[in-house]
Amino acid sequence: MIMKRIFFFILTYLILIISIAYASYDHVVLIVHSHDEEYEMSHHIYDTIEKTLTGPGKGIRIVTEFIDSTRINNDFHYFDTMNRSFFVKYSMNIPDVIVTIGNDALSFVYSLRDSLFYNVPIVFVNVINLKDRIVLDNLTTGIYEKYDYPGLVKEIINLQPNIKKIVFLGDSYFELLRDFLEAEITEFIKGNKFENVDIELLDGLSLDGIVERFKGKKDTALIVMSALNNHSEIRFVEGINKFLFNNLKIPLYTFYNEAMETGSVIGGKVLSCSEKGRIVAKYVLELLEGKSIKKLPLVSTDKLSRWVFDYNLLKNFNIDLKKLPKDSLVLNAPDDKIHLDKNLVYFIILVLIILAAGFSIYNYFQKKHKKILMLYKMVLEHTYDIIIITNFEGDIIDVFGNVENTFGFTEDEIKKMNVSELYFDKAERNKFMVNIKESGKLSNLITVFKKKDGKKLIFESSAIYFRMDNEDRIFTILRDITDKLENEEELKFYGYLIENSPVFISVMDTDGKIIYANNYFLSFTGYEKNEYLDKKCIFFNKEFFDEIKQKLEENGFWSGEIENVKMDGSIYTESAIISKTNYKGKDVYVKFGIDITEHKKIKDKMIAQQKFETLGQLAGGIAHDFNNILTVISSYLQVYKMKVTNESDKKIFNKMIETVDKASVLISQLLAFSRQDSHQPVLINVSKYLVDSVDIYRRLVREDIELILERKTKEVIVKVDPVHLDQMFMNMINNSVYALEQVERDNKYIKITIDKKVFHEDKPYGIFTINKGKYAEIIIEDNGTGIDESIVDKIFEPFFTTKPRGKGTGLGLASIYGFIKRNNGYILVDTKKGEYTKFTIYLPLFEMKSKENQDLINANEKIKLLKDKHVVVIDDNKDLAHSVGTMLSGLCRKVTVFDNPLKAKDFILANKDDIGLVISDIMMPEMSGIELVDILKKEGVSLPIVLMTGYATEEFKEGKVSVPVISKPFSLNNLLEYL
Repeated sequence: MIMKRIFFFILTYLILIISIAYASYDHVVLIVHSHDEEYEMSHHIYDTIEKTLTGPGKGIRIVTEFIDSTRINNDFHYFDTMNRSFFVKYSMNIPDVIVTIGNDALSFVYSLRDSLFYNVPIVFVNVINLKDRIVLDNLTTGIYEKYDYPGLVKEIINLQPNIKKIVFLGDSYFELLRDFLEAEITEFIKGNKFENVDIELLDGLSLDGIVERFKGKKDTALIVMSALNNHSEIRFVEGINKFLFNNLKIPLYTFYNEAMETGSVIGGKVLSCSEKGRIVAKYVLELLEGKSIKKLPLVSTDKLSRWVFDYNLLKNFNIDLKKLPKDSLVLNAPDDKIHLDKNLVYFIILVLIILAAGFSIYNYFQKKHKKILMLYKMVLEHTYDIIIITNFEGDIIDVFGNVENTFGFTEDEIKKMNVSELYFDKAERNKFMVNIKESGKLSNLITVFKKKDGKKLIFESSAIYFRMDNEDRIFTILRDITDKLENEEELKFYGYLIENSPVFISVMDTDGKIIYANNYFLSFTGYEKNEYLDKKCIFFNKEFFDEIKQKLEENGFWSGEIENVKMDGSIYTESAIISKTNYKGKDVYVKFGIDITEHKKIKDKMIAQQKFETLGQLAGGIAHDFNNILTVISSYLQVYKMKVTNESDKKIFNKMIETVDKASVLISQLLAFSRQDSHQPVLINVSKYLVDSVDIYRRLVREDIELILERKTKEVIVKVDPVHLDQMFMNMINNSVYALEQVERDNKYIKITIDKKVFHEDKPYGIFTINKGKYAEIIIEDNGTGIDESIVDKIFEPFFTTKPRGKGTGLGLASIYGFIKRNNGYILVDTKKGEYTKFTIYLPLFEMKSKENQDLINANEKIKLLKDKHVVVIDDNKDLAHSVGTMLSGLCRKVTVFDNPLKAKDFILANKDDIGLVISDIMMPEMSGIELVDILKKEGVSLPIVLMTGYATEEFKEGKVSVPVISKPFSLNNLLEYL
């Protein structure tokens, strides 16, 4: 039984994991037990249900829950935990049918009827006192316990007339039996119609008290109705009956099938758990096939029960077997394995001697012979096996045993048949006859017969040939082993599933020593069984293993990630669940795991990608505010520079303006990373652009470094901002120069290759995918220091740099990354520490197809400044608005400054004929610059307008801005270019 539980425990976990990723089922049946996993009665019922419902091709998955009656009735926290657990497990996976075993399981499922299991049919079993426990709805049916008290009492009096007192033993400590004991049995006792027999209900007396009260009472019979609470120790009916019989030696009767297996109970009217399981399984199958639950009637056990008695105890109490009810089943009847071969041979020899001795002696032995035959017949009629006596032609002369239940034929029907009609393959019968004729006897022969409905029956058979009354006879004993072979086949099948499941399954003892590992685990890790078994878990350090053990002792399970080592030394990560169970009387840990190495790598890269996005948003916000500050400083510096006449002072102002420009470049790099800078894309032939610029780039390279340009295609046109493109090449070449300065080698080089690349289908690279299409391919490589593998994922982060302090800002590659992503491109890195670094850049290729595309190259028309007109400056940053107004005041007839766009709008509409230019910020709280442009257009105002921005808005990036845009900070000359 322990091995069986371990097997089902492993099988349950296996089916749970496989069902998530690989298997699909037509139906799911949830079985809820009232008790814990140790309760034998529940297991007997469950085993039959499971065997009937599951198997290849049936498409039914069974899910099992144990709610543990003792805890759920006395611990509200546990009840609440179970409630939540059911909601987590089944809110998205509602079962097709629910089976409940016991009162508490039915009550618990009913408590979830409205909230979780609405409209799910319920089939119950082992429910006591049903009508008073719960009001059933029209989606519930099953088997409830009802005992034939009058029938049992009547049978006890019939079998043992000397009995004067019959006592029902119970314990109302158990809540579910309280009403049952006090109502049904008490009501039966009050209506007692049996004369000269006293019937009593004894409730709550300890086992020792029962022994003391009834010891020596030979005229008293006991019936145990419930478990008993004896000195804080709960004993169930099986244990109670054994104890009482050993200490009292008085008659015990029962309503429970389990008690009949103890050898301490005379008998009773009982129903086996297997039979209950078969009925429940039949109901479930009919429901799954679409039958209405209203057509499946409630049944009570008294309608299904049969009389069962123990042969040994019947004899022990001198009870006449002839008094037993018709069709009673007698257990432990005398052994029916009669060695007829020897007896019959001796008998035949003896008969020949008797015939020779004379008629008188013959008569004497004939009488003896009749007694022996009577004895044999009594034994044969009570055997569990099937015995068939035939002639050589196969005509059935006599049969013994439970023929009707086994074959489906009545005894009269089968006696009219030829035995060959029972064979599944008649050729097997011919082979049997050849062997029996040759040897005279056969033993342990596997034979396949068939039932009346055509189903196969497998028997282990033994046979002997003999002669009787001058006729040939064959005496055959058949032992049904169909279930045994099917169970063995099932075990082989499930064993195959476990061995070859795409899940790591291993078992270890409490010291961490491996005692089992399935084939998939061994093949994945590269170990052989003899290399792995009986060794400590090589992937658990002591502290980690102690932590797992503690969780297992506290909760019975542990889950998490484990880093393991393959045979070749490589590391892999598995997501594992470890549970604690018992095997051969010892605690063991069962581990189920799946490989998540690649999944974990992808997850880490996705986190890094999200970090880039977050850093980009932060960089954009900082750059926007900083650009406003720089614009204020730059504007005032340019104003005061125009007023200074002293050359020395002019140099100071030039130096200050130059410093502001450097800060502006730094901010533009931040904006390039965040993809929020305002850029002006134009069509550029990158191949020609590199030829024109290569001499400039060579000035950045030392004399011992060779700069190589390889053009594989002369016309490679992309649409990008030329300033940012130039920045990209300058940063990349500077990085390569620095990498080459750190190594000592001959033939140092930087190579730039330009070509076209076509992807005919989407191409995965790491965490992203290059969309199919045509691209400009730009490769920049050097044979410098290379990049350490541990930091490759960080090189595009802002402010991350491997250069010494003061040698770099850490914004070079970050701005390149932003520039490429904004232009819907991709950048790949291939590097090896100490040897080389190669960056491959893909930018979408722009193909010239019409005059309209050519016009885009020359689309930047300038608006000339009208010096005699009125200029309006708008920015919600008051300092910035005044600084720009001050910068323009010497060039315009009049400058009006607003820090509120709503007031500015009203002013412009009122003075539209006097205003010659509007300069406005884009991002303002009350009204954006783009909204202002739209309003003025709707009002019919057609004024030259220039928008200022510290970063690119979504409207600008999507091409929705219809007026010129200038980036902050800007010089006066920059502004004049837009007017």
